[in-house]
Amino acid sequence: MTFSRARVEVIAAELAASGLILRGGFTFGDDEMAPAGLSGFPAKSVLLVGQAGAAPWPYFQRWLEGQPRPVANPLDSWSLEVIGAVAKEFGARAVSPSDRPYLPFQQWAMRAEGLRPSPLGILMHPQYGLWHAYRGALLFEDKISVPEPHAAIHLCDT
Repeated sequence: MTFSRARVEVIAAELAASGLILRGGFTFGDDEMAPAGLSGFPAKSVLLVGQAGAAPWPYFQRWLEGQPRPVANPLDSWSLEVIGAVAKEFGARAVSPSDRPYLPFQQWAMRAEGLRPSPLGILMHPQYGLWHAYRGALLFEDKISVPEPHAAIHLCDT
């Protein structure tokens, strides 16, 4: 089964309701070692979730104020809660950049968004500069129809 772009747009809208954005995605090749999906079989596709700018902060602050006691790693906890709810709704496995074993989020980002590292190794976005982050990813056992990334103009080149 292949997820349509319309379904991906619904996922993006669900994430946007918490200030997060769908950062792109891709389908793993047959020869790649893909991480496990929800059932434990290799995932076929990944959608990256993140932020740009300050959009998620009001949602995160409300969540944080509603916690009955201090939370270790609150931003990671909130992100995984939001992304996890979307994963559950759409039959995906939610993963985080802080999960161990570490998953190759930077490699995924370069592939999904056409980004490349700055001379210091930091991924710079042509629109967001350094004010962006990847908060998690959705691993699907279905193929996802996402547009190919455009070649990103690197800010260091301009």
